Amino acid sequence: MLGIDLLITLAVIGAIGGFIGGIGGPGGIPILLGLNVLLALDPSTAAITASSLFFAATVLGGVLYYYSDGIKWGFAAAISVPAMTGSHIGTQISTLLSATMFELILGVAFMLIAGGVIHQELTESTDTFAVSPSKIQLYAVLITGSLAIGVLAGITGLGGPALAIPLLLVLGIEPSAAVGAGLVSGIPITFTTTVGHAIQGTTPELIPLLVIGVPTLIAQVIGWKYVHDVPDTYVSYTIAGIGIIGGVTFML
Repeated sequence: MLGIDLLITLAVIGAIGGFIGGIGGPGGIPILLGLNVLLALDPSTAAITASSLFFAATVLGGVLYYYSDGIKWGFAAAISVPAMTGSHIGTQISTLLSATMFELILGVAFMLIAGGVIHQELTESTDTFAVSPSKIQLYAVLITGSLAIGVLAGITGLGGPALAIPLLLVLGIEPSAAVGAGLVSGIPITFTTTVGHAIQGTTPELIPLLVIGVPTLIAQVIGWKYVHDVPDTYVSYTIAGIGIIGGVTFML
């Protein structure tokens, strides 16, 4: 049975993750740390618990950004369709992984998030691409990258937006459009990931799901409101910093 101190800690983690997710960052980092480190759930159970929570969070986030900024539906579709295929592959792989390998994959994924965002910020003044890519080139990179994002989401339960949004930023997409499209693309990704684990016979842990999930959704609204009041650069480096912290934590 979970003690009151642990329940409070999980609720705080949910609030932190929700706020980060609301600004378009990888809010899954603190949540996955809580599920894997504090609760020491096995990889498949941690993944389905996380993906169930992230499904609700991406639905809410998508609605919020649709209301405030609109959604680039072409980008969302280009991410979600290949990512759903990748997530099916990832859920099959996750059952074969040890806890150590699972955490290593998470660590590498989060470091990739940080690296992508920092690269985008450092090259912003000279444009991310020396020559602007054609629509065909942009969508080709986006579709290929999204397949890999889906595999990682399926393995870890990580919401697709945590990786899709940095990918869109690296491709030079304007931040509000990247966040909106990334969140909407995460709806089918997280749904497919959850169903994939359920088909494998895995079920989420209900108490952690609720204790973390409710504060996550409340704080996500606060993060969404906050992001419209601060510079994009501040948000981007915050996302990168969280990615580095999460990556280092999982890889140690």
